Formats: sequence, C-alpha cells, structure tokens
Amino acid sequence: MTRTNASSKNRNKKQRAVKVDKKVDKKKSNTHAPTSLLESILGMSFTKFQAEYFEKKPLHLSNVQPCSGLFSRQKLLEILSQQALEYTSDLTITHYKDNQRENYQPPDETTIATSKQVEKLMKNGYSVQFYQPQRYNDQLCTINAALEQQFGCLAGSSAYLTPPHAQALAPHHDDVDVFIFQTQGSKHWKLYAPLVPLAGEHSGDFTQDMIGEPTMEITLNEGDFLYFPRGMIHQACTSNAFSTHVTISIYHHTSWANFMEVALPRIVRRAFELDIEFRRGLPINYLSYMGTQFDGEHKSAQNFLSKCKNLVSQLLQHVDMHDMQEAADEASLDFVRNRLPPWPIQESKAPNVSALDPKAKFRLKEKEFMRLVVSEMDGMDVVTLHHSLDNCRLHHMGLCTCKEEDNEDNEEDNEEMDDEEEDNEEEESGEDNGIAFPIECFPILLHLYKTSPEFSTQEDLVQVADNDAVRGVLLRLVAENLLDTTC
Repeated sequence: MTRTNASSKNRNKKQRAVKVDKKVDKKKSNTHAPTSLLESILGMSFTKFQAEYFEKKPLHLSNVQPCSGLFSRQKLLEILSQQALEYTSDLTITHYKDNQRENYQPPDETTIATSKQVEKLMKNGYSVQFYQPQRYNDQLCTINAALEQQFGCLAGSSAYLTPPHAQALAPHHDDVDVFIFQTQGSKHWKLYAPLVPLAGEHSGDFTQDMIGEPTMEITLNEGDFLYFPRGMIHQACTSNAFSTHVTISIYHHTSWANFMEVALPRIVRRAFELDIEFRRGLPINYLSYMGTQFDGEHKSAQNFLSKCKNLVSQLLQHVDMHDMQEAADEASLDFVRNRLPPWPIQESKAPNVSALDPKAKFRLKEKEFMRLVVSEMDGMDVVTLHHSLDNCRLHHMGLCTCKEEDNEDNEEDNEEMDDEEEDNEEEESGEDNGIAFPIECFPILLHLYKTSPEFSTQEDLVQVADNDAVRGVLLRLVAENLLDTTC
C-alpha cells in the first residue's frame, strides 16, 4: 500500500495556520447541508434553479441573508494588517477611466501589500480585486465549500472593493458562472447579450460599440444577490457610495467539450487497436497538398477531408463505458486536489476501540471528499483512495501562502534523503492525497464507500475479501485517520 503524498499528520497543523475573522458556530453550521444552504440563498429549490436559471438567464434577489456584511473594506484592511499578501498574486489594484483600464504598479522591489498602502490607493480612486477571500473569512468558506459539494466542481471567489464614482473593470465576459453577493454599499450593473453563449474562455476588454445596448440594468444594494451564466457581458460602477461585492465562480472548464478533450484520446486509441482503417497509412506525399499554404481546393485535399470525416463518424462505434469512466477519473483529480477540505473543521476524536476488535464498527470519514480510482501502477492494477481531507484551506484554488512553513517543516527530512529520493519528492509535489492498495483490496474499499455513512463490521468485510486483506486495509485507513471507529 503506497502513500502518494504527504502524511495526514500535517492536516490539523495546516488548517490551524488560517487566521479567520470570526469563530464559526460549528453546531449551527452543521445543521446546513450544501443543498439547504444554497436553497436558503436562492429562495427556491435547487431543482427549480437548475431548470429555470442555471446556464440560462440572470437571477436577482433582494435581502439575501448571507450578503450584508459578508465582506467589507474594513475586513480587507484587517486581513492585510495580519497577513503578508502580495500584489498580483493575492490582489490587483486597478481603475477604469475614459474607456481604459490601468493596473497599479507598486514601486520597485515592493511586493507586499500593506493595509496603509491599499487604503490610500482606494481613497485615490483605485479599486481592489482581492483573490480567494474565503481563505480568511469563515462565512465565505462555508458558502464556497457548499457550492463545491453541490455542483461537484471548484468554486473560487474574489472580493471587489470600489470607491465612489468609479469602475474597476472594462466590459467583458467570464468563462465561469457567477454568484454575486453585494456585501457593502451599492453598485449599478449593466448586462449585455452574450457574443458567445456559455463562453469557454475569458474575453478581453470590450468597447461600448462592440456590445450594443444592455439587456438588463440593475442596482445591487447591500444584501442583494445576482446570478448570471458564463459568457454574459457585464460591467458595473458605483455612484456616491463605496461598494464591496463578492463574486463566487463555478463551472470553469466544466463543459462537454472539456470532458471530450480528456476522453477522445482514449476513444482514438481504442479505434486504433480494434479497427484496421485507423491503422492504415496516410496518403503518400500528403504534405504536398495539405497545409495552410494550400487553398484546399485540390481533389486530393478534398478526398483527405472526406476520409477524415468518415473516420470521425466511425469513432462512434468505439465509444466505450470503460474509457468514459477512466476519463472521469482523470478529470476528477484537479477537483480532488484543489477543493476545500470538509468545512467547518470537525475535531477528530480518538477511537474508543481498535478497528481490529471483533466488536468494532467503522465507516469512512467524509466519503463525499473521497474517490476510488482503479488504474495501473508499475505494471500492476491498483486501486487508489484519493481524498481531500488533508487539503489546506490556504491552498484553495492553488494560492499557497503556507508553502514556506511546509518547506521548513520538511527541511530536516529532506536532508536525510539521497538525491534519488529528493527527485521523487519533487515529482510528487502538488499531487492529491492518495493511498494505493493492491487491486484485491478494491471490494473492501468499495463496500466501505457504498455503505458509509452507515457503519460496517469486520464480519461484513470478510464477505467480500479474505481476513488478512481486511485487516491490512483497516490498519492503513486508521493510520491515515480516514476511519470513524466505534463499538
């Protein structure tokens, strides 16, 4: 059983490194499952939101409970006074005037943004885009975590702080669906018909003559909420009040096309193995008529195109469920590696009985944050239990602010490694937390996954595998703190 990343002993240490703005009422928070939290924000069932609004049209709501005070100028300045955050990687200072966007460039060798500097810039008319504020705000972290679990994709966020009579960004469209929480003051929004519905890439800045007249204008007041799909062109400005809003984004590169980019190479490989037509050689000297230097009118070029279309249509015969499942596993790993850990954090209780005690009952901890993947490793089939329980809140969406601390903690261990081991450690850097088991252990892990959150016993598990394998799996899961055990 091979460990593919850092030990679970770092889990609590990393999460304690987060300095937050207030204490979470864990008892209260735990009463809200992701669906009920989202429905309380939307004021409707998730099914209705999905059927009528998601990827279709904007939704505006007033007096939404989590909005007012969720984030503010004062909270940003408090965070900046407590954390060493950097220009560009953690926040961008900008303003948009006379149809031109200009980003603030700090003086040479200045990388750390201080609260005093940022406050002065805001007073001088600059806006602030603060990346991933959920790292330091418990309420935002709760909402982000709920959205990730509900939609099954990453949920990033940015806080936008804009002084009076200002605009931070030019008209543009995003490649994400957005949930906007007006947390302080007010802001006037203009929405425009998409040039590319459900756009898969972020646009550049548009000029007014490129986008026409707005299809919707609305002023978001403190406590208001706005959703709109990716691809919708928008711009926003303040009047005579300071504004703070938080945008939470989902469904980045989560389209059918993105999935097919992962799946199609497997389909082509299967066709190559099973169908001689895909193994036939390309036409002799085809480069003499194919390429951008040619107009494509040559008969040979037309025949080449026709053959390609025919082969693409034949690929349908080779679409196989196994390839789709493997593609889904590959696509899932970015989510597993980068999503928030279970939130709010629950104190881990020491088991009152050994997992090997015949009377013991056990279940996987937080199975919604786990994934079983069957694959090949070193020429052998293995099953790997990937999980997000060790993910650090400060690493969310790839913004690591505790890497230096981690490096210091690992320095002593690294000194004891030989050159080959150090190379392996570098290769594993950034991987998800996973434990590889022999494929014979798959029935045990699958039983635990399917039955959790209900408890199982050793007697249940020996129905699907031999006793030695059961004991080995249980011991490893206990060592990794991935089992809840009781009697």
